[in-house]
Amino acid sequence: MHLKFLFAAYGAAGVSFLATLIRDYAVINHTHQSKEFFQLLYVVSLAAGFGVNAITAGSGLLGRVALTLLSLLGVTVIVVMLPDSNTTPHTIILLVLILLLWIVGAHWSRSLLERGWVFFARVREAIASLALAVLVLVGIAVEPAFLMAAACGAAFSWLMWKASPSSMDSPPSGNTLRELRKLFISVVLTNVATFSILSWALIQTGSHGEVFGYEISTAVRFAMYLYQVLTIGAVVLVSLKGKLISEIKLGPIILVASLLFVASLFFPLELALFLLPLAAAVVHYGLVLLLQLGKI
Repeated sequence: MHLKFLFAAYGAAGVSFLATLIRDYAVINHTHQSKEFFQLLYVVSLAAGFGVNAITAGSGLLGRVALTLLSLLGVTVIVVMLPDSNTTPHTIILLVLILLLWIVGAHWSRSLLERGWVFFARVREAIASLALAVLVLVGIAVEPAFLMAAACGAAFSWLMWKASPSSMDSPPSGNTLRELRKLFISVVLTNVATFSILSWALIQTGSHGEVFGYEISTAVRFAMYLYQVLTIGAVVLVSLKGKLISEIKLGPIILVASLLFVASLFFPLELALFLLPLAAAVVHYGLVLLLQLGKI
């Protein structure tokens, strides 16, 4: 792995994480809609995760058929996972628009990665988070602010995509059944851990009460921060797959981490806040490594 790529990737991850903290602070302390916002955030993250992971982790740019199928899958997830309290035509349309903005933004960001603009490709989410924080602070309601922030992130990716040289773009991948099947397997495996912990976070956010003196919806954010920090290292870990595979038995590790994740669902929330992100991160690492090594 080139040192330049390492600094760019981790620098962008650090900026994005800091921007997430700023966004959440603004939403929690300057609105009365933090619980509603985090529910919407988890739902659209669940919906977009399949598409965004497929775009960023694939071997090349996706074709139109694949992007369309992933978008339709995301819309289905929104309809199924959206809590009853927020299930209105207005909210569904809002989340679908945000989903599409995230997917096209990820598509342009993937092009930037291929062109070597690693840092700019990975700060799209930071731009969106900072935009949402600013919009909330000036008094705009959470839902329209969320949509406008997503548009800012996508617009940033598009502007960088237009400004970067296109000579290094790879042609879009085909849409044969074999390629779509391989894409489906890759999407499921790279997203299963994140989907699981986001589903847990969505359910817990709808609960009432406090943990460690914080509302549950806020306390769950700390667990998601931990998961985000733990999975930042996936770039380096996957790059070392050739060295790791001869030293680590991935199957038993994934099994134990999966069992710990399931068991943690029945633990007190104070303990689950720490164990769930740890178990989910281990499962994520293991599955990504197995996929990269061609063992699945």
